[in-house]
Amino acid sequence: MEIHHQSDTTWRHPVHWPLMLVALLLILTIPAANASDKARTDSVFTFRFVPGKDMFYSPWGGNGAELDRLVKAIGANREAIESGQMYLCVTSHATTGGKRTARVRRLRVKSELITRAHIAEDHFVTDRDIATPYSDSLRDVVVVILPAPIEKVARIAGPEAAASAVPPSPPGPTAAASRATPSSCKDIGLTMPERTESLLTRELPHGTRL
Repeated sequence: MEIHHQSDTTWRHPVHWPLMLVALLLILTIPAANASDKARTDSVFTFRFVPGKDMFYSPWGGNGAELDRLVKAIGANREAIESGQMYLCVTSHATTGGKRTARVRRLRVKSELITRAHIAEDHFVTDRDIATPYSDSLRDVVVVILPAPIEKVARIAGPEAAASAVPPSPPGPTAAASRATPSSCKDIGLTMPERTESLLTRELPHGTRL
């Protein structure tokens, strides 16, 4: 008896090659997407505030962990920050309490970073209060982006500063806020150093007291 072997030509058929190519591209892009998401998350640091209040509480709302994470990021990029290649952008979002509250909140965050990370006022580009929530949901927050977006460096610090700055990774949202209460937390705003008082005096309207 003669046996005929039929060759399997299924995967050699031209119609399957586009499907195989799409599958291969999906496999290759997954690690890149994960790395991009991590870069966006690592560049954004979100600090929560009690609605209507300007005091900066830690570790309430995850602020302690965010401070630690940001201080480490500053340390890792200290050379670039001190040489003017990177700036920290500080922005208020959806503040309840008005522009003065938003301004003081930004100053609270900056003063803590100046104290803990040993950086200077010149290393910040301080943005305004943005009325809309951050990432469509986070209200009463101060957001720090490291490195600051080039367009904000140009608008706030000028074209010369932007020309030497390193383009940042796109920012992304951070985790949702904690529901802890501030009653047992350290109030950072009550123990600001003298240089912080100088910052407050310089940025608040003349004659305004905290």
